[in-house]
Amino acid sequence: MSKSFFVYNFGCRVNMAETLEIRSEMLEAGYEESEDQPDIILINSCAVTQKAEKEVLQFIRSKRKEFPKAKIIVTGCAAVKWEGRKVPINIEKIGKKKIDSGKNIYEESGRTLIKIQDGCDQFCSYCIVPYLRGKPKSKKIKEIIREIRNIEVIREIILTAINTDLFGSDNGENLTDLIKKILDETEIERLSFGSINQNSINDDLVKVFQSPRIVKYFHIPIQSGSDKILELMNRNYKVEEIRGKLEEVKKLDPLTFIGTDIIVGFPGETEENFQETYKFLEQSSISRFHIFRFSKREGTLGWNLENKLGAVPESVKKSRSKELEDLGKRKYQIFLEKHIGKTFKALFLVKKEGKYQEVLLENNVPAWIETQKDFKGQIIEVSIENLRNRRLFGQVPS
Repeated sequence: MSKSFFVYNFGCRVNMAETLEIRSEMLEAGYEESEDQPDIILINSCAVTQKAEKEVLQFIRSKRKEFPKAKIIVTGCAAVKWEGRKVPINIEKIGKKKIDSGKNIYEESGRTLIKIQDGCDQFCSYCIVPYLRGKPKSKKIKEIIREIRNIEVIREIILTAINTDLFGSDNGENLTDLIKKILDETEIERLSFGSINQNSINDDLVKVFQSPRIVKYFHIPIQSGSDKILELMNRNYKVEEIRGKLEEVKKLDPLTFIGTDIIVGFPGETEENFQETYKFLEQSSISRFHIFRFSKREGTLGWNLENKLGAVPESVKKSRSKELEDLGKRKYQIFLEKHIGKTFKALFLVKKEGKYQEVLLENNVPAWIETQKDFKGQIIEVSIENLRNRRLFGQVPS
């Protein structure tokens, strides 16, 4: 009788891509997938913040209690961080798994993730990732093309990386050439990115993004709208540079969807610095924010900065986070309103609610389409008719 397994994922889309590859390898090795009675529980972990690491530990404890006889194997960033340390749970740590190219098995929605790059040597002062992921390592373009060709019945490829700026820095290739090769040598219908770092955005990249096969969505992790805080973060760019890149990206299409990550409460962030960030976001073409309260990570430069400059009180972090979240909701609402009365090619996903099925539009914006048929995994033209509770609704034109 073959052993059973189940894989759980925490963290970023790079982690998700690795989790899919782990799952694929387990299935190909003859293991059976079972969430109800697993002999082996694999957990791909995250340690980017103290909260993320705590959630992983809590999850491990719950699974140990639920399945006392199962073998629990933890990989990913938290496992690397825990190497050589005693963890108060009976688990096996295998560190950061070496991921080989191979066939991904993903969801019925016709999308999958492919990791194109790992590691980072930029050492932003708040970030623990370079210490856990190591030096930049890129897949060769020919390997990525082969991987895409081996995937069956997939409409959209989502390329993921720890830092897109560093793709090809170790092998002489570059991101724009990768995109061109994918468009020229594969028949994939939709190509998108988990995130794109600001220094990856240049004239050549914007030009290749004009292809109708590329999803008009940019998640650009800017982190702050204050030059002083960006310098303390060791981000190596200024706010004015970001403004210029956002303007170029928006020229692709008025409905290009732009999101970002912002950290509030970084050591040394005054109310004036925060207001600079608020004003920058308010005036920018960014429509969705992911807000993080600064979480110091031992061993990073940010840990020392907090000791030197002092910590921003948690109550202030919470208040600033709430202000930006409210701004983000208003901006997202305004952005969604611009879709009403327009038609889009949409990828139908698995999720349904009553007579509606979830889709992703050409710019990665989610919507709900009224239909009696199940179109999951198909790309079909839809019309957007109204907006309710920050959700777009529409139908398939007759």
